[in-house]
This record gives sequence, structure tokens and C-alpha cells, in this order.
Amino acid sequence: MASIIKKPLKDGMCSWQVFVTMKGFPRVSATFATEDEAKRFGQTQEDEFKRLRKLNDPSLPIKASPPKDNLLKERIADLIEAFVASERATGSDRRNHKAPIHLVGNARVCDIDEYWIEDYIANARATKSSHDKPYAFSTIRDQIHLIKKAIRARARQLRVPRPPFPYRDSMLPKGWDSPRERRLEPNEQRALFGRLRQLDNPRRDHWWLMVRLALLTGARLQEVALAEWSDFDIEERAWTIPAHRCKTRRTRVIPLGRRALNVIRLLTARKDPNCARVFHTMGTPAACSQEFRKLRESAGVDDFRFHDLRHEAISQMYLHQRDLDEREIMVIAGHSAIEQTRRYVALRPKDVAVRMR
Repeated sequence: MASIIKKPLKDGMCSWQVFVTMKGFPRVSATFATEDEAKRFGQTQEDEFKRLRKLNDPSLPIKASPPKDNLLKERIADLIEAFVASERATGSDRRNHKAPIHLVGNARVCDIDEYWIEDYIANARATKSSHDKPYAFSTIRDQIHLIKKAIRARARQLRVPRPPFPYRDSMLPKGWDSPRERRLEPNEQRALFGRLRQLDNPRRDHWWLMVRLALLTGARLQEVALAEWSDFDIEERAWTIPAHRCKTRRTRVIPLGRRALNVIRLLTARKDPNCARVFHTMGTPAACSQEFRKLRESAGVDDFRFHDLRHEAISQMYLHQRDLDEREIMVIAGHSAIEQTRRYVALRPKDVAVRMR
């Protein structure tokens, strides 16, 4: 028989938890946003148990499990693994899927409700990332969205209704999405480039040229690290980044200024004729991110990520590229709205004062 319990939520709404029990079968439970959904699930599960009962001798105890294609009983970790191996996953999904797999443990889809998500957020904040710091709330939000995408992809594959996923941004503390305003101070930039030029390995030149190119173009780490020679058209002064290497999954073109072209010429002198990659001595974007953290720490630059170079580049465009209007900067940055670009701009009072008459 199916039993349904109404569970009040903190936001004043409620969820409906259904339990289906029948002798000889394991108990099945699931949580839904509406009572009708809970009733439908309960009736469907009862019908399935009755069908299995008819296939066996009613006098014998039956150890049956829910239907094989019962999405609610599948392990979340397995769904994430399957999703990141599919074409629907983004590069970011594939790079960052290990943390949520570890954090969800053996949880199943039927375990997900508002309280489970709140516990996930708390556990993630209590867990240190590879940077030896708690996961940022923006990272936790991305992890939760990855879980949601993996479940929905599986529901689509099975052609069953999507189970409820009661996550809301309001579950995160106020101010969690405040834009990061870390800028690279002039003395820090000198220290960083000085450290990069002190490297005694084949990646030395590639490191300082890659950082330089990122500062001049505002390109993302994966776009720079995985750049190929075929992406560049020197005559047209254009760098075309293919869709599969873009965060937005859309091809974008970055115009190359005089200083960026000079960087490309220096890189050409270091070209490996047997490799399509421009930065052929570098590893994966994830490996580059880890090594950059160690290099900037040894240079005495604290709390600065490779992605902050993009913030610095866009801020510098606003300040010093006076011939560029705001929409042109938006195009260079690869944003679809001015508001996105403005979130990357952090103007120091001193920089603004210099421009004032």
C-alpha cells in the first residue's frame, strides 16, 4: 500500500513523500512537489509490484527490487559519471565533476529534497578544495546544477518525468554572488612576470607569453592554453576560438591589437612544427591552473587566480582603450549582454582620478 506524508518546507511551501510497501518487496520512497505526483508514483509502483507478484508463486516470499529503469532509485554519482561522458556535458562539467561525486556519496535520486540540498551545501563548505580552501558558494552552485543536469539527462534517456529538484539560489547566504573585484596591482604584475622569467624549464617562455596574451585579450584559461595555430589569422588580426573550446559553446572572434600581435610573433619563433597547439609545452587547463597558483604564491601574490587576469584585462580595456566603446569590449570579452561585461570591471579610485581633468 502507498502512504503519503505532507512535509512543510522552510519557505512556507510543502513537499509530499510517498512510501510504497508490499509483502515480499523492499519499501520504496520518493519525494514530490505535489500530492498528485506522489499519488501517481504510488499507484504506478503498486501496479508494478502486483505485476511482479503474478509472475511468481504467491505462496513464496519474493525478494524483488524496483523496476530496473526506476530513476528515483539510481545513485546520483553514477548519473554524474554517465552525464560527463556524454556530448551534453560542457568542458567545465568534465573538469569539475569529481567533487560532487565525492560529496553525494551513495545518495540516490529519491533522497533529494530541500533538506538534502541544504545538507549538501553545508558539507561542501566544510570540505576543502584542491586549493586547500572551502569551496566557494559559486562553485557549490555549479556542482548542484551539474547534479540537476545529470538527473534530467537520465530522465530524458528513460523518457520519464523529471523528478523535482527543489534548489533555489536563496538557499545560499546573501551576497554569495557579489562580483569578484581582485585586480593585479602594478607591483604584483612585476613580481609575477619576474617569477615567470626565472623558471628554469621548457615552459618558461610559454608561461609569461600565455599570461601576457590573457591580459591583452581577456581570453579564458582553456581558450589560451588549448589555442591552436589554425585559430589565428594574422592578416585579418583575428583569433577565432571554436565553439567546443568556448564556455558559451559558441564560436567567437577576438580582434588582435598591436601588442597581442607582437606576442603571437614571439610565439611563432617558439613554434613546434609537429604540434598544432600554440602552447605545446603546457598541460591541460586544470594542470595550468594548479601550476599558476604555485607560481603566483612563490611570487608573493596572494589570492589571485588565472581567471582574475580576465577581470584585469577587461578593466584595463575600460580604462585605457579609449577608442573602444562598451559594446566593442563586450564583443571582445565574448559576452552576450553588457551587464555580464560590467560585472568584470573593477575600477580603482586612483585609476579614475588619473583620467579626470
